[in-house]
Amino acid sequence: MYNIEKTYNPKSINSLLEAMEESGTEGKIIAGGTDVVVKLIDGAINTKVLIDVSAIKEMQFIREVEGKIQIGAGTTFSEIEDHNLFEGRIKGLKEGAMEVGSPQIRNAGTIGGNICNASPAADIVPPLLALNAKVVLQSKEGLRKMNLEDFFMGKGKVDLAVGEFLYYVEFEQINHAQGLGFEKLGPRKALAISKICTAVFIELDQDLIVQDIRIANGSLGPNSLREREVEKILKGEKLTAELKEKAQRAFKDVINHRLKGRSGVAFKEEAIRGVFNSALEKSIKRALI
Repeated sequence: MYNIEKTYNPKSINSLLEAMEESGTEGKIIAGGTDVVVKLIDGAINTKVLIDVSAIKEMQFIREVEGKIQIGAGTTFSEIEDHNLFEGRIKGLKEGAMEVGSPQIRNAGTIGGNICNASPAADIVPPLLALNAKVVLQSKEGLRKMNLEDFFMGKGKVDLAVGEFLYYVEFEQINHAQGLGFEKLGPRKALAISKICTAVFIELDQDLIVQDIRIANGSLGPNSLREREVEKILKGEKLTAELKEKAQRAFKDVINHRLKGRSGVAFKEEAIRGVFNSALEKSIKRALI
């Protein structure tokens, strides 16, 4: 049973930094609480100090700056779902946000909390990885930027130093001939933890040659990750039914090798073919808008 002895409720980033400095290694940041509260109850987190960042407006934004989209760590999934920036070619990000829990969870849960929770089944992370997103971290020493892919250090672990927090995530806006698709397979239609979730970013030329492709998966490793072996098969090649089939077979082999000996591997190595194909077709359709 958890025993919280002290809470901080900063209203600005400066006061958050002060609270983090005062609490040291004891402080645990909480925003929507959809992950942290569950972990407190289960005993997975042992802390006596909570720092509630839900009132910090400086961390709640969606904006476009010099061709980049930036999303503040305190932004909820409902806000992402409802924002008009995430339509058309980039709709795969909205699709990922819409798969997070129930409407109540999406109203409270934040993108920053979902990323820092570092669950391998986080629905929003594969679309961000496919977008080649970066995280911007803040401490008293200033800002630190790194690839989202490098931020993850294994299940439940991220590269955050003491006194540092996730400020926002950013990625390049999608342009003409580019598209982002997302597909999820869960045990039921809603409130489902992903068995597989896949995102595909693709860039095509007028002859349907794959100029660039980024594929990211969740629930198929210790954290969400890029699938570079499959990307190599597609990049620089003309999209044909034969090429897609070749990529699906390669994906099956990759999953078989990665999860060999684990329960459910036979199911996942077959299921990935359909999930990947659906995400790929969505990305192609959007690139051709």
